[in-house]
Amino acid sequence: MRNSLVVSISALSLASLQCGGGESPGAGVTSGYDPCALITEADAEAAVSVDLVNEVHDTTAQNATGQKLCFYADPNDTLKMVQLGINEQASMGGGLTAERLYADMRDLLDSEVPVSDVGDEAFWGGRGLQAGSGLWVLMRDKGVILSVLVGDPALSDAAVLAAEKALAATATGRL
Repeated sequence: MRNSLVVSISALSLASLQCGGGESPGAGVTSGYDPCALITEADAEAAVSVDLVNEVHDTTAQNATGQKLCFYADPNDTLKMVQLGINEQASMGGGLTAERLYADMRDLLDSEVPVSDVGDEAFWGGRGLQAGSGLWVLMRDKGVILSVLVGDPALSDAAVLAAEKALAATATGRL
């Protein structure tokens, strides 16, 4: 169930780009960053204050957006989780750029909350599992977009955003 959740989030990201059919040009490309090295299991556990297990650890791009995921989950509570997605321009297909992907994700939302002090530009798409949710961070000089999603029903929206921002700061510091 949980892996299908991660896959559905990835599919929504890819579908939002309205890429053409056929083979994903960026899929299978291995490049610079390991998402589970940017946010470690210990980092994720600190964000939700429970023990987590690593359920997804992509080391190659999974689609034309150059996306790799790291997903940590509480084995006892399907709603407590931390996910980091990294989209690397070097692994993107079809002439896609990090800036275009970032803008496309932002444009999916009816309203987003600008977030300062992390990356070159960032927005929060709210909590939940819909496309665009979580914290999205653009790093222009690295050609990278980070998306950080924290799931913990006990946390307020403000606390979720604070946790996502802290994790994003950790990840950007490791790029």
